[in-house]
Amino acid sequence: MQSGNNFGRSDVTQESQYTFPYHYIASFENGHFCQHLYWSWGFRYLGGLELVLSILGEEPFESLIDIGCGDGRFLREVSNKFAESALIGIDNSPRAIDLARAMNPALSFECIDICSQRAAMGTFDVVTLVEVLEHIPVESVDDFLSAIASYQELGGRLVLTTPHKNKPVQVKHYQHFDGAALRKLLEPHYEVERMVFFDKMTRIFNRLMSSFLGNSLFILNNHFLLDILFNIYRKHFLICSEARCGRICLVGRKK
Repeated sequence: MQSGNNFGRSDVTQESQYTFPYHYIASFENGHFCQHLYWSWGFRYLGGLELVLSILGEEPFESLIDIGCGDGRFLREVSNKFAESALIGIDNSPRAIDLARAMNPALSFECIDICSQRAAMGTFDVVTLVEVLEHIPVESVDDFLSAIASYQELGGRLVLTTPHKNKPVQVKHYQHFDGAALRKLLEPHYEVERMVFFDKMTRIFNRLMSSFLGNSLFILNNHFLLDILFNIYRKHFLICSEARCGRICLVGRKK
């Protein structure tokens, strides 16, 4: 192995593969050999990302801060589509920020609790809050939203997604929201321009996806079939009415 950055051909090939810790895929789970990772909620996650990215593309922006960035996956997608914009992700979890930096060394991430500290980073054209608000303790939501608003000037855009009350509250969540409750929370700081209700909840489709994407016998890897299933979700089950939705996307403008 050569020192410094004087990589040989084999070193460069290996270096290019360190975009994902693939050595961790193969494992023994309860004594059984396993070499696949499967996330049953993955198609819904990507559907939500596509929705937010399409909204971001509706008007140009020079800067964006992703609050509650977690492992940095969303900010990576933003950087791929809006490479000329100044981007930063913040989260109050040191472990999440360490992972985000490791997975995305070209992007900027900071470990910050915005309710207790105001980083000297200026203001941003866009604030994104993707599946974060439900993780904030109920008594802290007002302070949290006030802190978010401090990162924007008049007219700055906010794009957030969060679970709807139609979905049962998970153990790791403090609350879910409906459109009226979300609007009321945001009104002191943002003018709500629109809400998009998405991720249609239907038992038949859920069972179909659970059966075909992955089960105890197989994990579907055929690209043709995967594309068909995801396109069915995108076309028929992504955007829906509030009565049937699992999540809300809100677009607001700083007052």
